[in-house]
Amino acid sequence: MIVIKGTLLFLVFISCSYIGKMFSSQYKKRVEELQEMKKSFLVVETKMKYTYDLLPEILKEVGAGLATFPNIANIFINASDYMKNQNAKESWEQAVEESKTSMTKEDISVIKDFGKLIRKNRYGGTS
Repeated sequence: MIVIKGTLLFLVFISCSYIGKMFSSQYKKRVEELQEMKKSFLVVETKMKYTYDLLPEILKEVGAGLATFPNIANIFINASDYMKNQNAKESWEQAVEESKTSMTKEDISVIKDFGKLIRKNRYGGTS
């Protein structure tokens, strides 16, 4: 009887440890994605200020440079592609909405607000 209890306690301990590691890896991935998104925003801002390239080109370049974070890269690349048919704000919001990341709804809401900051008339997209 003691052996069965000990085995069950051990299994509970192992399963709880595994579940904890799964949750912690999601949080770790979320933090890494947010940090990479922040860096990418800074790159976009710098390119907008100093290169005067069109926004779709800038977003595509930034997305291409994010090989280690394909989900984040897809946001920038998809937004660039969507700008062929709609304005920058709508393109950005659609790309963020379609992304599959570890971010929370609040994170996504804040990131979608980046689209409001883009001046569509100067940096590409339709009106």
